[in-house]
Amino acid sequence: MSRTPHLGGLDSIATAGQGGGGTAWEISRLLNSVSVSSQESSPSAIVLSPDGTHLFIAGAVSDTVYAYTLSTPWDLSTASYSGQSLSISSQAGAAVAMAASADGTKLYVLDQNSVTIYQYTLPTPWVLTGASYASKSFAPGSGPRGIALSADGAKLFVLGVSSPATVRRYSLSTAWDISTASADSGNTKNVAAEGVGYGLFVNPTGTRLFSTDNTRRRILQYNLSAALDLTTAAVAGSLGTGDADSPRDMHFKPDGTSLFVMDLTSDTVIQIRI
Repeated sequence: MSRTPHLGGLDSIATAGQGGGGTAWEISRLLNSVSVSSQESSPSAIVLSPDGTHLFIAGAVSDTVYAYTLSTPWDLSTASYSGQSLSISSQAGAAVAMAASADGTKLYVLDQNSVTIYQYTLPTPWVLTGASYASKSFAPGSGPRGIALSADGAKLFVLGVSSPATVRRYSLSTAWDISTASADSGNTKNVAAEGVGYGLFVNPTGTRLFSTDNTRRRILQYNLSAALDLTTAAVAGSLGTGDADSPRDMHFKPDGTSLFVMDLTSDTVIQIRI
């Protein structure tokens, strides 16, 4: 049975990942990691398949999405580069976040330079070979650095860092078609007080929202009392990212037991047990 990720109380874990060892939320919870430096020297974006066997990464140097295969699902120690890649240079010059459709046939890349989300089509689910730009995009504005899609592809969430730092919700009139996105007026959450960086994730039920605070090296959790409704979001906890000195994009295992964080400093994806 799956469970909802929960990161604990802010007060009790405010210094997690900054030193010490063996206590809850600290580096003792690091499971595995994989370096992606051979493919991308300035990585930021990640997304994983629902079965934990495929990992996509992208960044600001190669303008390319790279695919890794996990021979043991959800175990980064078994990850290796598959040889598959997708050039996004004609659209994106600085990928900072990614998302994908539930069936793995659509990939979304947020480009920091053009402030635009680009959509790509994968003819074979979770296979980059043969993938291409779908000629669909959406420019949310507000200095976007993180994106997330609801489980049904009908809602888009964007973390923007323009004053003040805010998460905004958009509706897709056609599910999974990014070009049909439009703002849901007033459905926002100001996150400036908690610290803001890169990365955004919404759990499958839409009752938990997570963002990355790269300044204080932590992941922030917000609980939504009404699913997918940002006006009901409240801070619930945080988790120190340990060895991730510059955490960027992130992804959770569907059952909430593992967190995957891209670290820009070490060019490494880090897996943390929750």
